[in-house]
Amino acid sequence: MSINQDTTGPNTAAIRDIIHAIMDAMRSQLAAMDSPLGLYAAISALPERPFEAVILRYILGYSLEDVGSIMGINITTVRHHCRDARRRISVEIGSLCSEQENCRANMRLSRAA
Repeated sequence: MSINQDTTGPNTAAIRDIIHAIMDAMRSQLAAMDSPLGLYAAISALPERPFEAVILRYILGYSLEDVGSIMGINITTVRHHCRDARRRISVEIGSLCSEQENCRANMRLSRAA
């Protein structure tokens, strides 16, 4: 199905079930991956809608318009979910860093890579 294709037809439920199954698989994969700052764990811990927006926009590289079409929401709401996700990830990574003595060293290593 094309991303911009109308999703009001009889196959809508099946398509959304497939998208949810893919998102669930991606969440599980991210949760199992390791990163120095805990980025993957922070992404996998996002609520459903911000998680979907992040995956579609930043990992799969879809445009705001395409993300909105896939999720059935307008571009303003896509932006809101992405902004909310970035804020939540920042808070999560910040709390993880405050728990680690060598957080600054890890951050320098991540930037250098």
